[in-house]
Amino acid sequence: MSTRGRNALKELEQNFSVLDSLYTLLIFVLFITFMPCIVFLYFVVATCRIAWLRFLEQRFPDLEFIRTTSVRTCVDTIRNQGIITLLLQVKGECIIDQLKAQIKNEILDRVKDGRLVFPHLSMALTSRYGRYAWIPKSGQYFNLDNHIVLANPTFRGGPVTNSNIQEYISDIVSKYLPADIPPWQITVINCHDGFYLLIRLHHLYPSEDNLGLGDLLMLKPATDMEENYEDRSTMTFNPDSTQHLLAGTFKTPQAIPEVYEHVCETLANSWNEIVSLYDPLENVLVNKKPPTLKSFFMLFLIINVSVMKELSRSNKSDIFRVFKIEADRRGFTFGFLCRSIKTTLSPTIIIHSIISWTWWFFIKFLLHIPVTIMHCIRDTPLYIYWLVLLLRIFHEICYLGKIIYTAPRVLLEEICFPENPGNSHHLQTVSLCGRKVVCWSNPIPLHIIKKIRDVTNSASCEIILSATAKALQAYFTKVHMPIPESVITIARFIPQEGLLKQSSSSSFHSGGGLLCLPLPTNSPINDPVKCLQGLQCSLYQARSHQAALYLASVYQLDYGLLPKVLPTVCARLLLNMLSRRYAVTLTQVDNSSSFAEQQTRRLLWGQEVENIMYWRPPQANISMSLTLMSYGDSVRLGVMTDAQLSNHHNGIANDFCNYINELAVAVGISELQERDH
Repeated sequence: MSTRGRNALKELEQNFSVLDSLYTLLIFVLFITFMPCIVFLYFVVATCRIAWLRFLEQRFPDLEFIRTTSVRTCVDTIRNQGIITLLLQVKGECIIDQLKAQIKNEILDRVKDGRLVFPHLSMALTSRYGRYAWIPKSGQYFNLDNHIVLANPTFRGGPVTNSNIQEYISDIVSKYLPADIPPWQITVINCHDGFYLLIRLHHLYPSEDNLGLGDLLMLKPATDMEENYEDRSTMTFNPDSTQHLLAGTFKTPQAIPEVYEHVCETLANSWNEIVSLYDPLENVLVNKKPPTLKSFFMLFLIINVSVMKELSRSNKSDIFRVFKIEADRRGFTFGFLCRSIKTTLSPTIIIHSIISWTWWFFIKFLLHIPVTIMHCIRDTPLYIYWLVLLLRIFHEICYLGKIIYTAPRVLLEEICFPENPGNSHHLQTVSLCGRKVVCWSNPIPLHIIKKIRDVTNSASCEIILSATAKALQAYFTKVHMPIPESVITIARFIPQEGLLKQSSSSSFHSGGGLLCLPLPTNSPINDPVKCLQGLQCSLYQARSHQAALYLASVYQLDYGLLPKVLPTVCARLLLNMLSRRYAVTLTQVDNSSSFAEQQTRRLLWGQEVENIMYWRPPQANISMSLTLMSYGDSVRLGVMTDAQLSNHHNGIANDFCNYINELAVAVGISELQERDH
């Protein structure tokens, strides 16, 4: 290219950069301008919902209405409910009476402060005028046998074995839960050398009742599992545990929390010193000294802080009464004020103060200058440390400011802008029936994934994501549909310990945050390495540009904000439109703890859980839900699709394993072992 052409191209890039900056500024200004309208709309919608809820409670006094409105409750329909589905493969024989007894004693009859912890597990769920409600009277007809079911040992004229277990479980999942009983069910399926537990429950139980899946699955807490190891030194740290698909999306500030902790510690030490010097309740010698105005104001400050603590601790409302009690305990009276003024204005104190200031300024200060200089020289490394820390704080503030500044544009483009025509695909237009079918892949050993990772210098999540993208590419080929450039997915990460947590485990969380991740499906069919490179590029771009979307989703400011600022009908229409664009969801479940990934879980009575599979329910116009489930020493791909796609959903799970194998062979690893389901 000639010099003139390069200059023209450079000038064009500069003009485009200026226009791009102006566009970002315009979106930010419009967002700030409309912020009062959004807040006003939020309060109007909240007020209307409260009034509507009051009307429903008066109209139907026998029902207990759900007070919150979430994304799932907005898009829930009779044909397409949000039913969470989990599958456990357990070694040994299932004693169903023992299972029922454990469920009844540990969950249904669990009491805290004289009340049932999960009372809604025995109540049927209904809907009135678009609002979910529990039926308390249905609890008296509750029968545990309707919820813990022993499956038929035959399927389509033959016994249930590992060869047809997927079809059998998919057939069970495709059937709706009975509408006249509480919406949860555990199906026990006996197989050759063990049994399966298929758990299905409505999404309101975890969100409204804080029911942990670890409770319903009857799993031992993960902390108990760790304590059972005799030699903790043999536990190996999992260096790949943090390499999930959301890693690096948001750089967590480190300098700001460090300074915040230091400031809090300094203030706490200073306050303790003030209390020890001026509070009569802590220092009995205070009353033996003549009070001054300084001690008066210090004691006044101490009393006010004590009043605030007492009000927050006991929820008392009479602030003047509490202040009087605290003042009387410390002898803080009008006479104390008079004595403080008299002592401070006495000639002896004034002369003593003048002499002290003169001594400090003319003698002590001048003599202390050389010592101060020596101390500064000695503490130079400390000053350099604080200077570097301040620079880091400035850098982190700029980073957070950039995220806030670009957030309106990112959210607008990812949520509201029309889809790129090159990314349109068949899954966005398929007519859905609401029933779901499931399948899962053979286990892929994690040591194979690690070997591929070491050879290709990539993360484990990138390897399994690239295989998922290739499986989707093969799907479009098999259904004779045009292959899009990429399939835009809503990608989430859930820690395994968060997914399987118990209601009492406050240390774990179910995870949060999402990415709008394009899975590239236009790579060469016979080149898995190219697909891996394309996925790495796509994942890097998503992480680099969607920090605002990630943080917004963590704090429920993205899609979760829609039901709060819009009427339910409007929110449902908008969510249906968005789910048509993002017709595929992707969830990665991995172990984020520091213990070895070979650790498996056990039921409360000791039976080992060989495998676990989780499916996030696709709702609205979402036609496919994919789960990358890591458990023990392997990873699987779980597929849940609408029944309209049931002829080809098994192929996606099978092709996932095939493309992992092809990638291993392409990079010189050919020891992928086939395993049974």
